[in-house]
Amino acid sequence: MIPSPAQGIERKLFADTLVQAVEAVVCTFGIVWGFAVTGKPGAIWALVSAEIVLPPGFEDSLRASEVRNAANMVGALVGVAVGMTMGLGAAQIALALAAVIVICHWRPLEKGVRSACAGVVIVMMHEGSVEHMGLERLAAVLVGCLAALVVGYVGDKLGRKLLPRVWRPREG
Repeated sequence: MIPSPAQGIERKLFADTLVQAVEAVVCTFGIVWGFAVTGKPGAIWALVSAEIVLPPGFEDSLRASEVRNAANMVGALVGVAVGMTMGLGAAQIALALAAVIVICHWRPLEKGVRSACAGVVIVMMHEGSVEHMGLERLAAVLVGCLAALVVGYVGDKLGRKLLPRVWRPREG
């Protein structure tokens, strides 16, 4: 019996979902463990950044994940820069968000606007000083982005090798 195209799509969707779930679990445990071992704060922000930029399956390419990573870092850097020069308040956050939206109109970052905005909010929404909390969160965003890049790359390569038959409908 030849399966319908819908069955092939369901298997592919399931494979994508499985890979995404494994990548999220690996990132979660890797980040939480890494921050616990080093005794550094900020695991939650690293984890948020990682989950924002992880590719949601094979259709969403590693390139798209790289764009979200870059945009997330742009947002975090703009947030720290605005926070350090102008302070932390609603007007400053709005200004930083507007700035990253404009910056992300640059062709390579277009698809990363939401990630950039998340980076701004992560580094600017806190009670402490920008020099302490903002930079700490900037470092956490960087760690999360790097973790997502590594896990996404490995997940993409392993998934394509281990699950190739899932994407093709079985014949016969």
